[in-house]
Amino acid sequence: YKGPANCMKKKDKIFVAGYASDETGDWNIIKGIYDKSGNLIWSEVYDDSGNGYDFSESVVVTNSGDFVLSGTGTGFGTGQDIVTHCNDNIGNRKWSARYTSYVPAREYSNASVMDASGNIYMTGKYYTGAKGNDWDYILLKLNSSGEILWGKTYMGDSTFTSSDEATDIAVDENGNVY
Repeated sequence: YKGPANCMKKKDKIFVAGYASDETGDWNIIKGIYDKSGNLIWSEVYDDSGNGYDFSESVVVTNSGDFVLSGTGTGFGTGQDIVTHCNDNIGNRKWSARYTSYVPAREYSNASVMDASGNIYMTGKYYTGAKGNDWDYILLKLNSSGEILWGKTYMGDSTFTSSDEATDIAVDENGNVY
């Protein structure tokens, strides 16, 4: 294991997601469920179809005990995309979602949060390349089934080569996103 991890606790289980490098230098998403004593219940290594750099950056645990991770996956022919997986509390995959803006592009998820209705909000950055090193931030809303409801972007001041990146996100009890 060579990457950072994120974890959340729900009742008697701990949900962990991160990434690790294998012997070929390929980075893969790792996820696991532990009991309250630290015993591994379930784990999975996820290597996206493009066999490139796959990272998990955040974990959210739903009210029903499922866990949702968001990160970046390298898809075959799509470049690096924002990926989201939902697993139940014993590890079964319930759904997956992928966001890619255009090919070839690079999209990265940095943080996620869940609202009271079970919607997942994710934020991060994507590369437009319009003026050299031009990164813009992105905000996505997914419903509890993983369907992308909408996406918003912020492109900063267009007169400069700018990099805009959202690194954290919060939602209040009224559904306002910050």
